[in-house]
Amino acid sequence: MSVKIQSDSGKKEAWIAEFNTLGAGDMQFLYNGKTVLKSEGIELGLLKEIHGIEKICRSHLSHKTGWSWVETETSHPFGSEPLIKRKWEQAANHIKVVSDIIIRAVTPMDHISIDSLKIPGKWNKVLIYSQLDTESTDIRIEEFDLSDFLGKEKKFNFTPLVLLFVAEDGTQLEIGAGFDLWRWHEAESRLNGKIEFALKGTDEGIVFDRNVFFSEEEYEVGRDNFRFSWYFAWGNVNDKASSIANNSCSCLVPSGKKLVSEKINKTLATSKEETELYNEVNHAYYLDNSKWPISAVVEGNENMFPCFCSRQTGNLLKSWLRSMYNQMKDQGSDIYLSEVDVHICSNSSHMIRGNRKKLIHWDYIYLLAFWEWANKYISESDAHFYITFSKDSSYLDLPSFKGLSGDF
Repeated sequence: MSVKIQSDSGKKEAWIAEFNTLGAGDMQFLYNGKTVLKSEGIELGLLKEIHGIEKICRSHLSHKTGWSWVETETSHPFGSEPLIKRKWEQAANHIKVVSDIIIRAVTPMDHISIDSLKIPGKWNKVLIYSQLDTESTDIRIEEFDLSDFLGKEKKFNFTPLVLLFVAEDGTQLEIGAGFDLWRWHEAESRLNGKIEFALKGTDEGIVFDRNVFFSEEEYEVGRDNFRFSWYFAWGNVNDKASSIANNSCSCLVPSGKKLVSEKINKTLATSKEETELYNEVNHAYYLDNSKWPISAVVEGNENMFPCFCSRQTGNLLKSWLRSMYNQMKDQGSDIYLSEVDVHICSNSSHMIRGNRKKLIHWDYIYLLAFWEWANKYISESDAHFYITFSKDSSYLDLPSFKGLSGDF
């Protein structure tokens, strides 16, 4: 049975996500009436999710936030009977995807493909955000021309962090990796095979292949479980992140298990004209990175930045948000966390895997999750929670960021 989730009718830009329309595990996403993304699911060698038996396909709607999520479960009732479970979580203008693959017994296969994606339509270019190598915590951004890409391909040595596609009409499609970069990287060595990530120009549009494992010889995968996460977001180049005129701000300083607010004389408004756009006084908060607990900062970066994957960081932020909400719920004032940025980190303890020396992860998904949690927590009031990035962030052009700042 197919299900559909979609934007509220009052939204200025319409989107629809349809699931299990052609078969189990498939997804089709439409933005402003155009199909911009398709997935035919996971492939385990000859076993394709789309040819499996649908066990679960149901949608849910949060009446507090208006956000939706879909859960699916697909089985193959023969051979080793592998099972694929998924959760698609929508909030604002992004959808997070978590896929669990459960292999119950030895299964012959020559590849594992995680949602090879079809991107129909005409696209001018793609911005490629990637690590320097699989162990690097630094990133680079490459602009790649797609105007004459038919019949060509671009290969990657490892999964890109973000692909930001830009179409002729300004439509943007953002496809990002999850926090679990090590899983996308390590399937190659874990299964003693190769990996293949590539963009391919076809008559149907662009295809983004994500083979986390393939072997040129017959291979048997033993009993095992795999989990992979990724996300996608949508927008338009003409969308501007909401410009918040914060007339005053406070610094959040860690003190024990809490964040202490210290008001400072600083304005985040960029101009007098910008400030005059707002009748209310907006108060912003930003994090004192220099005093963040050393065990919760980004490892591998010369500067002190919180890693949002760290449980300690998450606990500090949630404790602060609860305290803020108790103070402001009767006023209906919005809450702003400003000048934030995200990073790649190698501290394995942030993933509760302290037995590993290094574990490469990206904390953006955790920041998205905190933003979602915060807005759910305060949803019974008239207040909203917003996040704005620092002005020198490499991620300012991402549609998903604009969603965090209140543009969707």
